Amino acid sequence: MPFKCKICTTTIRSNSKCIQCAACALWLHLKCSPLSIKDYSRLLKFNDRWICLSCRPNIFPFKNLSLEELIQLSYNSNTSCLCSSRISKSKLSLLPCFDVMTSINNNPNLLNFDIDQNFSTLTNFDYYSPHDFHSSIPLNCNTKSFSIFHLNIRSLSANFDFFNQLLCDLGVLFSIIGITETKIKVDSFSTFNADLRGYNFISQPSISNAGGVGFFVKNRLNYFKREDLCSETYFESLFIEIDIPH
Repeated sequence: MPFKCKICTTTIRSNSKCIQCAACALWLHLKCSPLSIKDYSRLLKFNDRWICLSCRPNIFPFKNLSLEELIQLSYNSNTSCLCSSRISKSKLSLLPCFDVMTSINNNPNLLNFDIDQNFSTLTNFDYYSPHDFHSSIPLNCNTKSFSIFHLNIRSLSANFDFFNQLLCDLGVLFSIIGITETKIKVDSFSTFNADLRGYNFISQPSISNAGGVGFFVKNRLNYFKREDLCSETYFESLFIEIDIPH
C-alpha cells in the first residue's frame, strides 16, 4: 500500500527519499521535511528515530516558549534582581508541566524507564528562579533550616567562580552542598583549592579524568566521614554522618 506525504499529501514513490516520524508514524518526503541531506543520511546510517515538527510540541514541553518568555524565565546575575520594580516578576506559570513521555512509537526503552520502581509516571516539577530563593517565604530557606543542594558541576576547578556566583544569586546558606563530577583526581587533590566561605570541603577524588564527588559542609555542623561506606575503586561514593543540632 503506497504512503502519502504528511505535508504535501501526494503519494510517496518507492524511489523517493522519505522519512517516517517516530511519534505519529506518518511519512514525509525529504523535501517536505526540514532535514538536510547530511542529517537525513546520518539518520539512515545510525537508524535513529526522527520526530516531525508538528509532533514535537506534544513531546518537548518547552518547544512553544517564545524568546520573550524564555527571557522572563531566566535570571542573569549581571542584571538587576527581579525584586527590582524595573523588572516584572518571572512568569514561571508559563512553563508547561514536564510529563515523562513513554509512548513514542512504543519504544520499550521509554516504557521501561522506572528502573528503581519508585519513579512516578506523572512527574510534574515546580520551577524556581534564583529570585524565589531569597524572596519567597514558602521556600522557607532560612538560616535555621537544614537544607541540601546538589550540583553536577562538571569540573569544580573550571566552574568554581560560576558556582560561587550561583550561591550568591540564590542567597541561601545551604547546610550541605553535594557536588558531582568534580573531576578532581587522586594525584591532584592536595593542590586543589576549594575554599568556599562558610564551608568545609570534603572530597572523594577520582582515579580517572572524570567523576569525583564532594561535599561542602556548613562550618557550624559537626560531621565525620564514613570511610566504611566510601569508595573510589569502580565508582566514587562519599558518605558523611552529621550531628544535626536541635
